[in-house]
Amino acid sequence: MTRIPVRIFTPDVDLLRALLAATREREAQGAEPWVRPLDVGGSSGSSHTYRLQKLVRHGFVAQKTRTAGVRGSLLYTITDAGKARLEEEDKKKHG
Repeated sequence: MTRIPVRIFTPDVDLLRALLAATREREAQGAEPWVRPLDVGGSSGSSHTYRLQKLVRHGFVAQKTRTAGVRGSLLYTITDAGKARLEEEDKKKHG
């Protein structure tokens, strides 16, 4: 069976790169590698949460609940699949 690659766009790849950098920074500080959308350039009205959710559905990003309630807050981290996808994108870009 042929695997059909998941199509992601430049803003998604850029977000994966930002997420990787932010999670590495957290780990270097001795903290868990989970970040808020704000930590990767998100703001009120930005598309970061939508894009993060899309990347979660594709398995490139994992999420967990930060706070419960009516508007639960989520934290995100890059998965091994997300790191592998970035490597694939780099190979395509740099040959």
